[in-house]
Amino acid sequence: MANLHTAISKGIDWILSQQEADGSWCADFGFRHGSSTSWTTGFVGNRLPISNNCRELAKARNFLMGNRQPHPDYRLGWGYNVLTVPDFDSTLEAMQFLKEQVADVLNPSVFLHLYEKGGFSTYTPEDASKLNPDIATGGWTSPHLEIAINVRRLVSGLGYQDIVELTDELIINHLITKGYRAYWYHHPIVAAGLVMQSGIALSKLPLPPLSANPQQLDWEIVNNPFVTAMALEVALLWDCQLYEPVIKLLIQQLLNTQRSDGSWRPYLVLSVPYPDAYDPREVQHINADYGRPLVTVATVINALSKVV
Repeated sequence: MANLHTAISKGIDWILSQQEADGSWCADFGFRHGSSTSWTTGFVGNRLPISNNCRELAKARNFLMGNRQPHPDYRLGWGYNVLTVPDFDSTLEAMQFLKEQVADVLNPSVFLHLYEKGGFSTYTPEDASKLNPDIATGGWTSPHLEIAINVRRLVSGLGYQDIVELTDELIINHLITKGYRAYWYHHPIVAAGLVMQSGIALSKLPLPPLSANPQQLDWEIVNNPFVTAMALEVALLWDCQLYEPVIKLLIQQLLNTQRSDGSWRPYLVLSVPYPDAYDPREVQHINADYGRPLVTVATVINALSKVV
């Protein structure tokens, strides 16, 4: 257990050391629109197991508050970075991180309006067209599992039970028809972990795509720290007793692969389908945050913190 605490502490210290002077966290996935700042800052801020009042998180909130944009559908929006159009994924990560600061504009009518427009997608048709002019963008504007999950995560904490029930229905219908398949993440265990993290009742869910036999785990579950961490989340949330041998293996693997600076080696994290692709398996590329694995490390220490 002491090793676990040490690993978490070193991981947190590494993330804090990577914060930019303006309060953001910046991860480069090699996308043509540049590095991610707003999305990464919200993502990391929501997963750091540290005091909500610490100086670094306050700086991160100030950065996001200073880079919010008016938006006709979200009221306030954030993009992948400060130069791109807002997207609902980045906006939900920011709103989750800034719940107290933006409480006055968080209204359930916003979410109902988006649902009635066609579902919870990453981009509105208008924004997707700005990002990809003269290209069909139906895939990027179709309903996405991880966006419904993020809506649920936010509205459940705000007490909007009617919208929680709506997102539950959307999530379950997706799992029935498509299984544990997210749009922007390539591995099904990541989709399963995100679903379970949302707080949806486990009794409503199909069995997770995770073997209880350590010998039957696929290569990425054992060797990709981001995927390993999400598999650990699934095992912890679904059935600790059933998955006890897997949990022990995954924890030890993460402890063994932590680098001397406190980070973990980045492997593939984000999948980017073609803008017109409704099937997420029609991908342009699958990328990692190679330069600074902030998303990987935040995900790992968030998972490990559930063990202690």
